[in-house]
Amino acid sequence: MIDSAVLRPGRFDKILFVGIPRSNDRCDILKALTKELAVLTEGYTGADLAGLVRQAAMKAFKEYLLVSTDDSGDIKVTKDNFLQALSETKPSVSSE
Repeated sequence: MIDSAVLRPGRFDKILFVGIPRSNDRCDILKALTKELAVLTEGYTGADLAGLVRQAAMKAFKEYLLVSTDDSGDIKVTKDNFLQALSETKPSVSSE
């Protein structure tokens, strides 16, 4: 949905419809968005990464309960939530 004020003459030269990405496109988007996390989680197992995601989600949920004025019910897990969770979640396997 686009606000009609944005569509007034002189705002945009062209309007393009961008459809919903297909499965492989969504995978590419997720890869690009999580590349930094992959670098920061050297040595983490699949279970460690799943725990990291859960921890970040819990941080987002707590933040939502404490400070959100958004009544839509949408909880957003942010990069900061992941970075906070990363500071508390360590790999379960050591290099030794």
